[in-house]
Amino acid sequence: MDYRAAAVVYNLNVLLRDSAEPQNEAPNHGEGGLYTMTSRSAAASINTSRQNQYLQNAINQQNEFNRAQNKGGPIRELGSIATGIYRQLGHALHVAQDRGSHGEGLANEGHDREGFDCDNPSVNTMGYRTAIENSKNVLSTFKRARGY
Repeated sequence: MDYRAAAVVYNLNVLLRDSAEPQNEAPNHGEGGLYTMTSRSAAASINTSRQNQYLQNAINQQNEFNRAQNKGGPIRELGSIATGIYRQLGHALHVAQDRGSHGEGLANEGHDREGFDCDNPSVNTMGYRTAIENSKNVLSTFKRARGY
């Protein structure tokens, strides 16, 4: 599914529900402001909390991986833990990037702007730069937690 098709599906869901995402799902997409908030710091706090939850899960699983590896755990067990690490890290990065493109889910930002393709980096250059910075922060934090 290309980004245009995804946007159509997304926008249909918005029209049917009259909101961007259910409140508990919105932070997974950097939309903690539910396109109703006007306070960037309040919306960012919701999104950052979800981002950090996934990041902490990845760090915890990395620690579990290290313990299992030090005990000489079987390859199958190590592979399963590694998959979980990267899945959680991927979720954290997804939130970090969507926070940029979706403008934290603020009113008149992201998908709330009619005719504006917020997920297209060539159109939403500020959102793209924010997404890159947020991603760097996630990866730097993960790297520091690993002792690098």
